[in-house]
Amino acid sequence: MLPLSRFLLALSLPAQLLAFSAPGAALVRPLTATQQPARCVAKAEIEQLTELAKKVPVADLPEPIQPWAKEYLGQPTLFAGDLVALLLAAGLNPIAALPYILCYVAAAKPLGAFADDATASYGKMLSVLAPAYGASTLGGILLSAPFDFSVPGALGKLIVSIICLAGPRAFQVYQVTGALPELNFDLDSALDGNVDKFENKFGSQAQTKDDTKPPGSA
Repeated sequence: MLPLSRFLLALSLPAQLLAFSAPGAALVRPLTATQQPARCVAKAEIEQLTELAKKVPVADLPEPIQPWAKEYLGQPTLFAGDLVALLLAAGLNPIAALPYILCYVAAAKPLGAFADDATASYGKMLSVLAPAYGASTLGGILLSAPFDFSVPGALGKLIVSIICLAGPRAFQVYQVTGALPELNFDLDSALDGNVDKFENKFGSQAQTKDDTKPPGSA
């Protein structure tokens, strides 16, 4: 398990990750040799966690869950960080966190949250995490609704969950790339890009309809 100081450092990154950029994802610009800070790589902890994961008797588990176990134990640091994040999002209450953890464990593998390049860049990290985050949070809210539900609470859960989940993963992206996300939002470019997509989609459809009209029709 990562020390608390390193985990708190990870939680400082989501504020930058949640900012918008023109193409829709944060851009990574590597720091120069004089600017690059010392990278905090917890090699001993990661190796210890990896060795522990290898000792899990996956073959002895029920056959239906073996693919999930292999997927998660193949990236134990990523999986452990996600579980701790969901526990933090529930206020360190294991009972409250259980519905969200169950939904996340069930959905993360088929939705690609543990792809080989899941932490290759900040943009990739967000794109693979978003579906699993949505399934886990919405599923957990629905499962918890009979016991405790409120609209403000649900909205707060959506915000807190993405911050807690993105933090540890962003920290692992930083360990891999050594670069912080660049905040680069160009509103004009973003609007122009959306207009072009709209015109290309609906303009082409209108043109197709005109082409299919019989000759002489109005």
